[in-house]
Amino acid sequence: LTQAMAGGQIDVLVLVDVNPVYAMPAKSGFADALGKVPLVVALASRSSETTARAAVVLPTLHPLESWGDYSPQEGVLGLLQPAMGPALIEGKPVQAKSPGDILLSLGRQALRLEEGKGPLPWPTFRDFLMEEWQKMARAQGSAEPFPSYWEAALRRGGVWRNVQPSAMGLRPEAGRISGAPAQLDGNGSHVLLVYPSSRFYDGRGADRAWLQEAPDPMTQVSWDAWVEVPTETATRMGIRRGDLLTLTSPNGSIELPAYPTDLVHPGAVAVPMGQGRKLSGAYAAGTPSTAASNPQPSTFLNVGANPLDLLGSAPDPASGGPIYLGVKVSLAQTGRRRALAVPQATFDQDERELAQYVALTAARELDLRGRPPADASHPSMYPPAKYAEYKWGMTVDVDRCTGCSACVVACQSENNVPVVGREQAAYGRIQHWLRLERWQEGTAAQPLNMFMPMFCQHCEVAPCEPVCPVYAAYHTREGLNGQVYNRCVGTRYCGNACPYHVRRFNWFNYTWPAPLEQQLNPDVTVREAGVMEKCTMCLQRIVAAKAQARDDGRAVRDGDMQTACQQTCPTRAITFGNLKDANAESAKLARSPRGYHVLGEIGTQPSVTYLKKVVRTEPAGGHKAAGGHA
Repeated sequence: LTQAMAGGQIDVLVLVDVNPVYAMPAKSGFADALGKVPLVVALASRSSETTARAAVVLPTLHPLESWGDYSPQEGVLGLLQPAMGPALIEGKPVQAKSPGDILLSLGRQALRLEEGKGPLPWPTFRDFLMEEWQKMARAQGSAEPFPSYWEAALRRGGVWRNVQPSAMGLRPEAGRISGAPAQLDGNGSHVLLVYPSSRFYDGRGADRAWLQEAPDPMTQVSWDAWVEVPTETATRMGIRRGDLLTLTSPNGSIELPAYPTDLVHPGAVAVPMGQGRKLSGAYAAGTPSTAASNPQPSTFLNVGANPLDLLGSAPDPASGGPIYLGVKVSLAQTGRRRALAVPQATFDQDERELAQYVALTAARELDLRGRPPADASHPSMYPPAKYAEYKWGMTVDVDRCTGCSACVVACQSENNVPVVGREQAAYGRIQHWLRLERWQEGTAAQPLNMFMPMFCQHCEVAPCEPVCPVYAAYHTREGLNGQVYNRCVGTRYCGNACPYHVRRFNWFNYTWPAPLEQQLNPDVTVREAGVMEKCTMCLQRIVAAKAQARDDGRAVRDGDMQTACQQTCPTRAITFGNLKDANAESAKLARSPRGYHVLGEIGTQPSVTYLKKVVRTEPAGGHKAAGGHA
């Protein structure tokens, strides 16, 4: 495409929700070639480096406001339908259309067609979609009337077909590796590895404040870009975390703060892509926003850099895309610093056994022997609590958790947790009710990384409850650790008493700039300055499930409700339910031989049970030869 544009072979180029000017290396020549196209039309829901170079920009609806379909794999046909109407700005709907409706309208005008006639007879993209699905239903031999078929597909989210497995042919040449060394540009000291961000991929999600504030799972950095420097190199050059380094390749140079780590090869440095946006919204482009949640505009200043500026112009011969591992860079210290917002101070458990693991052979032995009895050497001074019908609890399988952080963002969305911005995040004031911790065992050569969602444990003997002078923290009749916001006077005694560090204090009255106030959950109170808050196990969903069960004249069934983090987890690592119901999935998992309580030895009696990670081999420097932790 770049060659065709540069050669004058393209007269009109229509770009739909893509940003190649940013996502392609500067040396690729795409931006210059785009300038030689007489007419560039961009269909986009937000501004970008590409829309800035387009002659015509047509605003599109967000995917949550649009119709569509998709097929991620053979036999699976999904339907997309609007979850909301067009967003309101100053009380008026945004003047935008879906990409499908825009293309239909442009096609009719280009062919001078009347609506309903000619090769484009559909008034809207939804009509086109329905006609295509009607053809598909007939091709499948469905005898059901199409209106019923369509409504059922909308309710289910699509249709699923049984697909017969087909024979697969193997190509032996695919496994032949030449062994030739990689051809790297430049004479720098380190190989540059540019990798997609786990939060916003190649930058397409960088203007979403939720994703910016969610810490990177491996480094725990939020609101910034960084360069991962091998510990050996950092020690030799005297580099500390936050020191600004200049990375120079034959194609350009950028400045990034250093992040020393032992998880990078000694001869390489790594930089995540996605930051360094120049023409986008306030959160991605680093422009101060006076309407941001925190009253200080500079708090949302994103100061990252785009590592693609260091890459060469040659495309990957196999895919045609950029070569992300193709240059060598040199490192130079600038003498300046930029502190990184890293909420997790250390990845070393210091033998506290927070995230626990068990070897595969020992896990089998545990299944046979059962869970060891609880340690009775530390009796509680409190009488055991009694619950009539419900005792809510949760299990988290550390073995299933991949560290994707979907639970963190889901909790923030469900519970009206505000975005505080880069400056406040650097002060340790992130308001997340759920944080994703990474703990590392073993050695640099053989590391074992464990991800563990950490939130309020809803302890039976909660240290936060007796220290509150106004009874804002209390224990409910269903085993939850409650919080009465209008009682709280902000002493923060509860935060000091909590051994899990899961309570959050509101330092400001946070606001949501329009139209973000429309995404607030009306079932959850918006907290004010001076108030403590924390995980409620999605109490609003519990109340709704109990109300529905009461209307139906029954008790709440297992699975009637899910917490936001549980609903979003792609690996089903989180399970919630009534621990009084012995047949509930959460109660069964809580009795698992792999189960344990974080800091259970201090006697808090958490309602959250974690399941140990299962490892095939004991990592070097492992704690116990019997297979991990007891």
